Amino acid sequence: MTVERHNGIIESPRDSKETLIVISGSQSLLVKYETRHNHDVYYVNNVLILGSLVKGFIQKQIQPIMIVIYDDLRSFLGALKVLYNLNQTNSVQFEHTFSECDSPIQFKTYFMIPSKLITADILSSQSISAQLFARALSLKHGATVVSHTNDLDWVFELIINNDNNTFDLLRPKPVAEEKNNLILYIPKGWDSWSKISLLAKVSLGHGSSIPQLANDKEYTDFIHAYEQYLRNDDMWMLLQENSKSTASASNMKSPHKPSITLTEYLNNYKVVHST
Repeated sequence: MTVERHNGIIESPRDSKETLIVISGSQSLLVKYETRHNHDVYYVNNVLILGSLVKGFIQKQIQPIMIVIYDDLRSFLGALKVLYNLNQTNSVQFEHTFSECDSPIQFKTYFMIPSKLITADILSSQSISAQLFARALSLKHGATVVSHTNDLDWVFELIINNDNNTFDLLRPKPVAEEKNNLILYIPKGWDSWSKISLLAKVSLGHGSSIPQLANDKEYTDFIHAYEQYLRNDDMWMLLQENSKSTASASNMKSPHKPSITLTEYLNNYKVVHST
């Protein structure tokens, strides 16, 4: 693993106010580093190295803020599995109330949907799917969902200004608004499945092959399969594109055995987002 500044100079990070880790779905093993307003920012593009990086911070008594980018559902879920399993060490402490989530990721966490997935057509199946899964998983893990025309720049501003206690907190914006800027802001603890299911109804009838969590059964099947995936020791099961290579997953035991494994769920729908 190489940590590199954006200008290409390898450098050790310095002490700063906060540490931010930006996680995306590309396969590069390079970890980039920069400073923004006295914050250390690390860009991690591969979940294979995410766990070791975060454990290093934990050992140094540093509790980073996570920004997980929804590039595609497979890589998004892989990153969440890594972060969730770090909780099991009991070395990370971040307070959640039960009403905010039932499977906490014990870091302050933001799920960022790239604006390009929404702005082309806010009500497209692809846009609705990204919003549905980001919101359902934020409800599961205790994260804040954001999307903005300025993407990461806006998320950094949100975090930094909140740290300075100078940010006038946004009211929840569960539906993307496009005036001068597109803004989607769903704070931790605000959402519920009843609110999320209203969004699913927007794209019903489009005949899309992209999963939509359109009703209670689809939501329950997905959550049960996802819980099974979180417990599975083989964390790379989901990242396999060929379902044959993961056929054994269907034999796993679970207190709530889903009718379909998460891998099968995604393979059936051919979940792909354009980049």
